[in-house]
Amino acid sequence: MTPSRTHLVIIPTYNTGTKLLETTKQALACWQPVWVVVDGSTDGGAAALAEMGSQENRLKILFLEHNSGKGAAVLHALLAAESEGFTHALVFDGDGQHSAAHISGFMHASQKNPDAMILGVPQFAVDAPASRRHGRRVGNWWANLETFWGGIEDSLFGFRVYPIRESVSIMQGTRGARRFDFDTELAVRLFWAGVMPINLPVPVRYFNSAEGGTSHFHYLRDNLLLIRRHTLLVLKMLPQMRRIWKLRQRAKNARKNPWPTMPRETNITVAPGVCLTRVGRCFFVRRRFAKILIFAVGLTTPVLLALNWNHKLFFISLELTTKFVIIFPAVRANCRWFGPVVTRFRTQKKTVWLTIDDGPHPDDTPQLLALLKKHDAQATFFVIGRQVEKYPELARAILRDGHTLANHTQTHPVLLFWSFFETRLALEIDQCSKVLSEAAGEQPRWFRAPAGMANLFLHFLLCDRDMKLIGWSARGFDGLFHNIEAMADRIHKSIQPGAIVLLHEGRRDRQARPINLILAETILTRLTAEGYVFIVPDEEDFL
Repeated sequence: MTPSRTHLVIIPTYNTGTKLLETTKQALACWQPVWVVVDGSTDGGAAALAEMGSQENRLKILFLEHNSGKGAAVLHALLAAESEGFTHALVFDGDGQHSAAHISGFMHASQKNPDAMILGVPQFAVDAPASRRHGRRVGNWWANLETFWGGIEDSLFGFRVYPIRESVSIMQGTRGARRFDFDTELAVRLFWAGVMPINLPVPVRYFNSAEGGTSHFHYLRDNLLLIRRHTLLVLKMLPQMRRIWKLRQRAKNARKNPWPTMPRETNITVAPGVCLTRVGRCFFVRRRFAKILIFAVGLTTPVLLALNWNHKLFFISLELTTKFVIIFPAVRANCRWFGPVVTRFRTQKKTVWLTIDDGPHPDDTPQLLALLKKHDAQATFFVIGRQVEKYPELARAILRDGHTLANHTQTHPVLLFWSFFETRLALEIDQCSKVLSEAAGEQPRWFRAPAGMANLFLHFLLCDRDMKLIGWSARGFDGLFHNIEAMADRIHKSIQPGAIVLLHEGRRDRQARPINLILAETILTRLTAEGYVFIVPDEEDFL
């Protein structure tokens, strides 16, 4: 193997025991040259390594008298490597947790992209400590905030290729990045300097003490160090937010496998007649900006209140106002602050759209189908996925009778749906769509949120799936009340051509009467007598 003249491997080590020699041999077998920085180790492992270095000219060993931290050890090696003409260095831990087999792949990626930093993304085995797998999420979130989600997938992982000149310049300009905070701060500051990240997966294995594993991670000390570091980085980020946002855009455009993003507003299909408010436009176009805003408001306002208690009235008002702006449009049914909601359709005739939620129900659905057939009415059933799993034949019967099926979530979490984040919302939507597709052979195009409460993340997900959010313009609250005449009157007052009527199925009153069926028959009879026709409108007529 011919040693590289531009790329080298740097292994910082401190009391890593017997794993150091094994790791060094594995690294030499995959790439040359390899430099090991012994950062004041006292376990005696350096002696065996020195003997190996005297016999292997592709291995260089640097000694530091006192333990100075990983960052300081790497900086020492980077300065020496720069003086010898090297341009890039792969930093590789000496405790055996990283897979040396991936060194050549990282080096080749760096050679093809010399202006980038190649960042490892850990692929944890099932036996990895839960604290390592889940605890890093907080640090990753802060690093993403400091780069506006510019593409640093893991801020703590120590398997990386750094450009030497830029790294030396950054580390010499800061007193931080010398110990556990090294990988985090250097990655963030390199991004600020215009070095774009490329992320590659790397398997990680944790060894127990019987296998020779060692760990110098101190939970309280190192987490406090990270908190301090992220606080300083956020403060330094604020004056240069505009420039960092441009870098984020550049990273997004350069990334080969970008995360799913919302199209720009010009590419968003918005129903005719639906105009987003100024606030809704901002949230709808950039979901990640919305996340930053929510967390920033949630975290900073209480802190400001605590620090400025003498002005508590102002900051309490600010706290309540910011929470209102986020929570109110999520819990208010059919609110359009965050995105379009279809509540009517365009028509010149006396037509209405009947929508029925929460089915299929083994008793109500067959009777509703018979009732609709009697009045020659079409309807859309917004069904719950787990109900379709129980009664798939009813879903097929709805389609056979000429009606349509739509998505009403998998489990109908009516109390908490408004508070869900993207992952849980996507699960509710996709599972229901999958169940409908398998049971009835039809992929739903429309979605209705439980109780009509939709937060800003829902609009992003529906747009990604080319689905419309359907609301209503006439409802009788038949899911809450039992007075059928009062409910029928409430619906009738809201009826006009193009109205969307909301009904439910499966409810019973104290006398076990099927109030939904009785209400449906009352509405169908009244409106049919007034000349109304029940149809399923075309999407181009949605308002």
